[in-house]
Amino acid sequence: MNSDKNSFLFSKISLSQIGALGHSYGGATSYQTAYQDERVRAAIDIDGTIFNFEDKVLTKPFAFYVAQDTKNFQLFDSDQAFNNTQGDTYKVIFNGFFHGTFGGGDLFWQWDYPDFVVGHGTISAIRANELISSTVRQFFDKYLKDASAPWLDKNESTPKELEVEKIN
Repeated sequence: MNSDKNSFLFSKISLSQIGALGHSYGGATSYQTAYQDERVRAAIDIDGTIFNFEDKVLTKPFAFYVAQDTKNFQLFDSDQAFNNTQGDTYKVIFNGFFHGTFGGGDLFWQWDYPDFVVGHGTISAIRANELISSTVRQFFDKYLKDASAPWLDKNESTPKELEVEKIN
């Protein structure tokens, strides 16, 4: 589509700046995709269990975003997974988040069912989505565009809702 003159995407895609991300099982897929596809330069797993990583050393920048309610509930050995990363690697815990908060459904629920927080966290939907979009943008800007990522670099601007740990 990038090379098709009739496509609305003609000459608009930078194939040298590809990142992979996903939530839950899609997050696990982002790790596998970054490992297998040389075009992918960086990846984010948003609260997803990484399967079959043991023999897959990831040499690209990688971030693992974790909801507060799952930070102590690991379906896989995250330390071992981090041992399999050789590029810059971050673990970011989102306080006030549940697994479902990352899915965006909280935007719908907050208006129609404001007292319903099961699966959607204790943080406001608007704030949750600000945090998600900003951390995703900063990570990819840093590794795909050589820009700064102040929240990941843990300076005074890092929001109190985030616990950032640079693993590698």
